[in-house]
Amino acid sequence: MQQNARGRKAPGDSEIISNFETQLESTFSPVKPNPEFIQHLRKRLTTTPVMILEGESRLLDAMIALGLVMSGILILVTILWGVYKALVATGVIETD
Repeated sequence: MQQNARGRKAPGDSEIISNFETQLESTFSPVKPNPEFIQHLRKRLTTTPVMILEGESRLLDAMIALGLVMSGILILVTILWGVYKALVATGVIETD
């Protein structure tokens, strides 16, 4: 045994583990698992599950494309409007 800071003998790791195992054995009783559950679990763990992947959504693709086109048009109109305002401000284009 090892000595702790107070000079007392402390139990070793193997003795601690042994005492802990003894406490667990006296506290818990073994359980007999349901054979059907074990068989079902074994089957689930050893077989590859069937996966069904969703098909491509053409509607979602179309909506994304439409959004991108609309955003592009909005950006283009904003840029052209800014150029127009700049030309008017500099006097290149006269308005009535």
